[in-house]
Amino acid sequence: MHPLKRLLGHAADRRGDIRLATVWSVLNKVFDVLPEILIGVAVDVVVNRHDYSGRRSSLEQTGQSDNPLAGATGVARRHHG
Repeated sequence: MHPLKRLLGHAADRRGDIRLATVWSVLNKVFDVLPEILIGVAVDVVVNRHDYSGRRSSLEQTGQSDNPLAGATGVARRHHG
């Protein structure tokens, strides 16, 4: 008999705990990797100046932004570019 099957046979009364521990372990790994994925998406958005859907952002098209310097840059581009 395979050792893992023997181990699970001895832990039959703990199967709910084993399943819960497996779910928590998978969730832990997802949340461990998620920040790196989000940072990569954010860098792509900033570098490409596109929103996540791939279109030019509406704030960039109108020259508006939450960042005053970015808004001033958009205004300067419309007047001098």
